[in-house]
Amino acid sequence: MKFSLAATAFCAISSASAAAFIERRGATVVGTIDASVGTVKDTITTDLSTIESSVAVIKNEPNAYTPIAQAAIVAIENSAGNITAALTDAAETILRATTTATGVINTRAAILIQSEVDLLVEGIQTAVTIIQNISATVTVVHADLDVTANTLVQSEITAVTAALQPFVTPLTNFASAAATFSLIASVTGLSNAVTGLLSIAAGIYATLGIGV
Repeated sequence: MKFSLAATAFCAISSASAAAFIERRGATVVGTIDASVGTVKDTITTDLSTIESSVAVIKNEPNAYTPIAQAAIVAIENSAGNITAALTDAAETILRATTTATGVINTRAAILIQSEVDLLVEGIQTAVTIIQNISATVTVVHADLDVTANTLVQSEITAVTAALQPFVTPLTNFASAAATFSLIASVTGLSNAVTGLLSIAAGIYATLGIGV
């Protein structure tokens, strides 16, 4: 009887320890993802607004080479550079947090409890908002600027669009793994969120001419 009680107690302690380990690992990785995605959203809001307002300024100028238009061109270039940097930094951070030294998904880190799954879903939804907002602004640039002005900002705008897929991919890869390995959590919402992000991203890639 004493042995049975001791074994039961040991199993209970082991289960609690395992759950605590999972929670610590999940919170660390998912917390990093959430912070990275949130930083991008907060960082680029002003830059996207600056780009669109600068496009409006250029449209009201007789050509892209007036002093006012040139200042607006510079504003677009700088803001686009900020957006690219934010996406790239987040992509690198998420990739480091979710993969092993050999570059494969860290499956131990992908075992999440429900609160981490829910937080990851929120991060994916934020990522959807990010890429949709960027796509909308890039579309405004292409549609509202003439050929000359588009050419002047082409390099910076292309860099922004090129940074989208590297930002999305490590997020969806990890989330897909989490949906597979998080056996103690309900992952239907996570799976749906991943599918939604991939579908929206594919449409944006096609619209913006991004090779996949």
